[in-house]
Amino acid sequence: GLTFDCLGICGGDETDEDNDGICDFEDSCIGTAEDCGETIDDGCDLPINHIYLDNNSNVWYNLDFISKGFQWNINGATATSASGGAAEENGFTVQSAGSTVLGFSFTGSSIQAGCGTLTILTIDGQATSFSNIIFVDNSDNNMDTVEYYNP
Repeated sequence: GLTFDCLGICGGDETDEDNDGICDFEDSCIGTAEDCGETIDDGCDLPINHIYLDNNSNVWYNLDFISKGFQWNINGATATSASGGAAEENGFTVQSAGSTVLGFSFTGSSIQAGCGTLTILTIDGQATSFSNIIFVDNSDNNMDTVEYYNP
C-alpha cells in the first residue's frame, strides 16, 4: 500500500503539488511555469501529460505512462517529416502527412514514462498548437488526457 514520493522514496512524504518534477521543498514557486515566470527549456519543464512544440520543430513531452503510439493534428501549418527524439530511439515510425502526425512501432516497442524530446518535425508554416491529441498506453488504452501546453 505504500507509494513513492517525488524523491522516489517508498513511503516517503515529499510532495510535488504542481507536478513540475521539482519537489516542493526545493521549488521556489508552486504553480505552472507561466504562473512562476519560468521558461520552458525542455520537456521536463512541462506539466505532467503535456506536449509542446518548441521553435516550430522539437516536440517535447512529459508523460506519466508508457506509450505505444501517438497522433495529433498541427494547427496552422503542415509537417513534411519527423525524426529523432525518444520515438526514434525506441524504434517508432513517425509519419507526417499534411497536418497529421502519427507515431507507432511495428515491433511493439514503447516509450517509457518520462520527459524529453519526443520527435523533431520539419514544418511548413508557423504552427500555433496541436489538437486531437491521442496517445496509446501500454495496455492499448487511448489516453486522451494528454494536452498541448500553451505558455
